[in-house]
Amino acid sequence: MWYVSDIPLFHSLQSAELVILFKTGSIGVIPTDTIYGISASALDKEAIERIYDIRGRDRSKPLIVLIASIDDLALFDISLNNDEYKELTRIWPAPVSIILPCSSKKFAAVHRGSKSIAFRVPAWAPLRSLLKKTGPLVTTSVNPEGKKPAVTIAQAKKYFGTTLDFYVDTGQRKGVPSTILGLKKGKLEMVRRGEYSSEFQKRMYDVVRKIPKGSTMTYREVAEKAGSPRAYRAVGTILSKNYDPEIPCHRVIRADGTLGAYNRGKEKKKELLKKEGVV
Repeated sequence: MWYVSDIPLFHSLQSAELVILFKTGSIGVIPTDTIYGISASALDKEAIERIYDIRGRDRSKPLIVLIASIDDLALFDISLNNDEYKELTRIWPAPVSIILPCSSKKFAAVHRGSKSIAFRVPAWAPLRSLLKKTGPLVTTSVNPEGKKPAVTIAQAKKYFGTTLDFYVDTGQRKGVPSTILGLKKGKLEMVRRGEYSSEFQKRMYDVVRKIPKGSTMTYREVAEKAGSPRAYRAVGTILSKNYDPEIPCHRVIRADGTLGAYNRGKEKKKELLKKEGVV
């Protein structure tokens, strides 16, 4: 009989044994750039099916695939045009998953008949380093269907015990699920927003969302309208990580009239504001 104490426990993603486990069909819990995830090789059909069995997940719902770099998309027979490539490299690495078409029957275990897969290049360097060695991994939150995701390995073990092959414990991981975007005809669409990290972030996004076309606000004005006048420096930091196309962060500028930073580049910000008649 196996006991939880007999299951391999690691405290780092850098173990060579961990790479071997993934490459030989094992499934286990690892920390991701968002929350803990139950993971397995994205190229191992049997390991993927085990995740569905153990977690009680709806078999029609695809899993997210973690990749080391945008170049790994070629492993799934996915090719991007120049505009799509630029758009994805602008975003990744980040806690943002992007749904891309993938109709090949070879990857039906991953896309579950939806003919699309959500990929993510994680923001966390140690995880990208692991992925370079293991190849792409599928991942899903650590919880039986309908229950809250585990934020510690102790909770994960209570849920799944010896049904998983290993656990990687890096302490409490209270991140939020990744934002999911869809890419259709070269344009990004919001599918699922990750939870707001603070009440201020939520209020700030609400303010920016309402800036009308042809108008701008300064970082300080946004902070004031969001109820935290002294947090104007935080506005720029938060907007630099915004990937929601419905939030026009290019309309937020500096108090001296200069454009300020933009996560798609200053030239793109200038181009957008010029189209809207602002500059």
